[in-house]
Amino acid sequence: MGKILRILVLLIIVASITIYNNENFLQAGNIKNVLQRASLWGIIGIGAAFVIITGGIDLSIGAVVGIIGTLFFYFITIKGIAVPLALFYVLGIAVS
Repeated sequence: MGKILRILVLLIIVASITIYNNENFLQAGNIKNVLQRASLWGIIGIGAAFVIITGGIDLSIGAVVGIIGTLFFYFITIKGIAVPLALFYVLGIAVS
């Protein structure tokens, strides 16, 4: 419990410094963006936790997320593929 409390205190300190240095930090749009980014990494972390709990340690999660994100925009911008089709391609690559 002590470790969690220290992390919470550190989070409050970092948020306080950021609020002090940037008056735009507490705007609704920024809070929404912060929560969206945090939820993405939270979902990925939960998936990694299940892998570790079941006894298998998977270190490739970061590599898969990075390559899929890169390929998605590569398919859209360089190859000119439509967004739904590019999404289908990258999901197929991620699952395989």
